[in-house]
Amino acid sequence: MAAPGAGGELLLLGTWSSPWVIRVRVALGLKGLSYDYLEEDLANKSDLLLRSNPVHKKVPVLIHGGRPVRESLVILQYLDESWPTTTGPPPLLPADPYDRATARFWAAYVNDKVSSRGNESIFWPSIRSASLCSLMFFQSWLIKLSALQSSVCSFFRRLGCCSDR
Repeated sequence: MAAPGAGGELLLLGTWSSPWVIRVRVALGLKGLSYDYLEEDLANKSDLLLRSNPVHKKVPVLIHGGRPVRESLVILQYLDESWPTTTGPPPLLPADPYDRATARFWAAYVNDKVSSRGNESIFWPSIRSASLCSLMFFQSWLIKLSALQSSVCSFFRRLGCCSDR
């Protein structure tokens, strides 16, 4: 049997709780691509992960044909370029350059806001925060998330991807 990720098969190294791994899994599903998944224990990283991502030693890593592709947004671009529309699966980004730029803006926004930056993160507030500060923090982010939802829905309606619900 060939080593994991050898040949034309796809192997995704990840962990269930990572939003970046979830992003890649959703993209693989949207593209209709089959892949093997290897759950990583980040407290005890596998040799395969350390060899595949020696710089950051993080997930996700997609191994295709024995060659690793690292970082979720890079993986998404790789998927779109490796499986273009002409071969079947739909593209992950819109065809229109403006719409692609808008999608990239929101991806970068989510990257910036989900990554851990003390009290500035949407999803990972500081444990040091007092309950009143936490309440104020979440209220401010609910307002920001509402604006994000409105903008994203408008973007997808313009592409014809969702209804006006």
